[in-house]
Amino acid sequence: MVRHRRVHGEIKNHDPATRVKESGQRLWLFRQRLRLKQTSHKGFRTAMILTEEELVERLRSSSLTEIDASNVELKRSWDQEYGKKISAFSNRATSDNHWLCIGVCDDGSLAGHNASWAKKTEEIVSQHINKFLDPKITCLGITCHETVGKWFILIQFANPGNVVYWNNSAYKAAGTTIEVMTPDEAMQLTVALPGLTDFSA
Repeated sequence: MVRHRRVHGEIKNHDPATRVKESGQRLWLFRQRLRLKQTSHKGFRTAMILTEEELVERLRSSSLTEIDASNVELKRSWDQEYGKKISAFSNRATSDNHWLCIGVCDDGSLAGHNASWAKKTEEIVSQHINKFLDPKITCLGITCHETVGKWFILIQFANPGNVVYWNNSAYKAAGTTIEVMTPDEAMQLTVALPGLTDFSA
């Protein structure tokens, strides 16, 4: 079960299984190669959010849209179907970290949800991740944040070195479309990835 604790007004994930630290030169080298491939259609490196602190600051100032960062998805509310995006973006593995931001509109403004919504939604997200996400260590953490009475939730995830499944299906991102991977595609990705690494808390 994913567990969380509240620190300085925020709900922090403290389950050792989800506080993943990279270990192993093989996985590190794999991700270094992925960074070199992070280019836009014009051949320039696509902007990315590198830290949770940077992401929170941008969201609190309503200065971030999905166009501004290739590793961020904004959603007004949570739906179990969004787990397919976690699978698809993890399988694309274009960066070490991705974030799914719940409670944020497409234009970057906060939806205005209250603390009760945040608590309830965080519990539902945790239940869905524990039930449907495989490997579960794909999820690096779930945190709740508040600014001027408006709450939002961040789900941080990254490819753990293996194909990522949601509800027993592996997904891929084809442009803005999420599609189920064929068995051959999943096998090809499995061969290309370095394999699960032992993680330490």
